Amino acid sequence: MKQFISHIGKAIGGISALGGAFSQVAAGLMMLLITVDVIGRQFFGRPTYVADELSGYFLVAITFLALGQTEKLRRHLKVDIIFSWLSKKKGAWLTLICSIISLGFIVWFTWSTAVSAKQSFDIGTHKQTGLGTPYWIPELLLPVGLGIFALQLIVSITQQAKALR
Repeated sequence: MKQFISHIGKAIGGISALGGAFSQVAAGLMMLLITVDVIGRQFFGRPTYVADELSGYFLVAITFLALGQTEKLRRHLKVDIIFSWLSKKKGAWLTLICSIISLGFIVWFTWSTAVSAKQSFDIGTHKQTGLGTPYWIPELLLPVGLGIFALQLIVSITQQAKALR
């Protein structure tokens, strides 16, 4: 059973790393797109007309798809001053409690954003721009990224609880 749980943790870690990699690709594409847009506007008088819209989508991808990897690497913000006042064991308990509360919020947020993306898909709404992007495509990035984060948070909570034994 322990080996099975270990394999699941590694698989979730791999999914988190994949989300982080997609986030990095989105950052590179966003920078490239903005650079092309600026060069086109400044030197040729012709912007791309899609840089603003696509950059916004890339920003959402950067933000949400990297959440799981950030948790895996334990790089989320933490108020260290509070932990400096506590013993190591009490700090570990506080971290576990905060992680459980965070998981509850993240699961709710994942569900809410998934419902919103599904509604956009069902209704067939599109952005009123030259691209006419269906709203569900960028909206889907939120529950995917949050879902990865929730899975990685479960792995973190399991590790935290095991360390407290």
